[in-house]
Amino acid sequence: MRKGLLLCGFMLSISFLSFRCVHHEEQKTVAIGDPVTGDWVVQHELSDFEGLNPVTTSDANAQFFFNEHLFETLLYQDWETLEFIPWIADSLPAISPDHLTYTFHLKNNVTFSDGTRLTASDCLFSLKAILDPFVINGAQLRNYYNRVKDASAPNDTTFIVQMSEPYFQADHQLGQIYILSKHVMDPTGLTDKFTVPECMNQARAKKNKAMQDFGDWFGKPELSKDPKYLIGSGTYIVKEWRTFDRVIAERNLNYWNKSSKWGKAYPDKIILKTVNDFNAALTSLKSGDLDIITNITPELFMHELDTQKNKQLAKDAYFIPQYYYIGWNEQNPIFADKRVRQAMTYCTDVKSIIDKVLFGMARPIFGPTYFMRKECDPTLQPYEFNPVKAKQLLADAGWTDSDGDGILDKTINGHKVDFKFTFTINSGNEIRKKTAQILSEELRKVGIDAEVQQLEFSVMLQNLRNHRFDAYIGAWSLPNDAPDEYQIWHSSQIDRGSNYVSYKNKSVDSLVDANRTEFNEDKRIGYMREFQKILYDEQPYTFLWTPKELVAYSTRFQNVHWFGIPPGYDEQYWWSPPGLQRYGVAK
Repeated sequence: MRKGLLLCGFMLSISFLSFRCVHHEEQKTVAIGDPVTGDWVVQHELSDFEGLNPVTTSDANAQFFFNEHLFETLLYQDWETLEFIPWIADSLPAISPDHLTYTFHLKNNVTFSDGTRLTASDCLFSLKAILDPFVINGAQLRNYYNRVKDASAPNDTTFIVQMSEPYFQADHQLGQIYILSKHVMDPTGLTDKFTVPECMNQARAKKNKAMQDFGDWFGKPELSKDPKYLIGSGTYIVKEWRTFDRVIAERNLNYWNKSSKWGKAYPDKIILKTVNDFNAALTSLKSGDLDIITNITPELFMHELDTQKNKQLAKDAYFIPQYYYIGWNEQNPIFADKRVRQAMTYCTDVKSIIDKVLFGMARPIFGPTYFMRKECDPTLQPYEFNPVKAKQLLADAGWTDSDGDGILDKTINGHKVDFKFTFTINSGNEIRKKTAQILSEELRKVGIDAEVQQLEFSVMLQNLRNHRFDAYIGAWSLPNDAPDEYQIWHSSQIDRGSNYVSYKNKSVDSLVDANRTEFNEDKRIGYMREFQKILYDEQPYTFLWTPKELVAYSTRFQNVHWFGIPPGYDEQYWWSPPGLQRYGVAK
C-alpha cells in the first residue's frame, strides 16, 4: 500500500483486529436511538492541506479526507473486517493464472456528484493520469503501478489491466485507484491521444506532446484545490476552500450507494478547520467551535482535557499503524557515513522523550515495520541511549575537535567542516519541536551544533522532495496489509518517490524487488526481516516510536467508533440526535 506523510499510504491485516488500546471508561461507541441526518462535524487540521487531487497529493491527512469522502475506488476496505470488498466494481477482479491480467467489471449505477455516469473510461483515464511521467507530483504514487504494461476499457463496465510482471499487491493497488472524472479533469481529451504503453516508455513519452500538455495541465494548483475540479463519486462534495482557514464539504444528497452499510453519511457538512496551534484548537473544542481534534499533544490530552468535569467532551487513545522517525539526508556529507548515523541514534534518548514529552503514550521502535505485523523481526530491539558509544563512533568516523572550539570538525573534500546542521519540522507540531530541542541539547554535549527550523507543512514537503534539508522529523502512516517498502527505500525513488534521505543499498533494492514479486507469504516475511536488519545497521532513519492516536470529540455525536485503518475513524457515520444538533437538521 502507498504511504502518506503525516503532518509530518495505509492499512493493516485482519490479525490486527485486537490491537485497539483505548480509555474504555471514556470510549463511546454505542448509538442511542435511530440515526438521523443533519448537523455538521467541524474537524481540526493543524495545517492547510497540500491539495485534494489524489494523484498529486501525498499529504496523509488530505488522503484520509478524500479517500473516505470525495473520491472512490473499485474496491473498498471494510472498516471492521479489513477485507477488500467490491465497491465501484461489482465483484473482485478476475485474475489470470499467471497474475498478469486483472479484469474489473463495474456497477452500472455509479455516478459522479455532478450526475455524470462513472464508466470504465474514467478508470482508464485515472490510471493514465497516474502513469503520465509529466505529472511531476504524481511520482510518489506512480511507483505502485510501474509494472503495468497496458490497460483498456472495451465497454462502459469493463476495465482490464495487463501487467509486465507479477506484483503481489496488484489486485489491491489496482482496486484502490481513485477514480477521477475524465470530463472534468481532461475536458479537451488530451489523454485520448496517448496510450498506457507510451506512458511506460520514456523515449515514446518524450515524443508525445499531448502527454506533456496533460502533465502541465493536470499539475496546476487549481486542479488540486478548486472545488469545480474536485468532482468525485463519493459521499461529500467540496463546496469551498478558504486557504489556511477551512475546507467545507457538503453531503452528496444524490450519492449513488447510500443504502450500503459503508455508504451512509449523516452530517450535512464536514468542515476541516485549520488551527495552527493545539492550545488554540483545544480552546475552540471546549467552546464548541470544533467537534474533533486528533493528534493531540499528550500534555494537553492528560492535563487540559478533564472529561469528568466537562461532560460535553470525550477522549480516547488507540494505536494505528504509523511511526515517527528522524531522517538523515545522505546527500549531506556529514551524514554519509553510517557510523555517524548510528551515533545520532545512540544520542537519542527515545524512552526518556516518550516519558517526558508523550507521557508514556507511545512504543519505542527499531524499524519501519508495524510492531503488530508478523513481518516485524522479533530478534531486534531499539537502540539504547549511549552517548559514550556515540562519541566513539564519531571519533572512528574522523570527527574531532581540532581547534578546541567545542564543536566537532572534519576535513571533507579538502575543507574543514564543522558538525553543524538544522532539524526541519512542520510548524505547530509541539511534539516534534520538543523532540528536536531535547536532541539538540544531547548533541551539544558530544560537540554537535543542531538548530531547529519550523516550516509550514507544504513548504517543508517541497523541501523534502527536493532534498533541501539536513535532517527532519517526520512520520509515515503504514500499510495495513503486507508491506511494500519500495516507495521509501528503493534507490530508484530518490528522485521520483519518497526516498527523501537519498538512501542507496543494493541489497535493500534486491530484497524490496523480490518482495514485490513473491506470492508466498513465508518468503516475503523472510525478505522483510532481512531488510529490517540492514536498516537496523545502517540507520538511514533514527526510528523513534509508534504513538497512540489521541483524540477528543463532542459527546453530542452518536455512533463513534475507532477502527484499525488510519486515521482510525470516519466522521461521516457520526450523527447527532435532533435535540443535540448544533447546526440544524438537514432539509
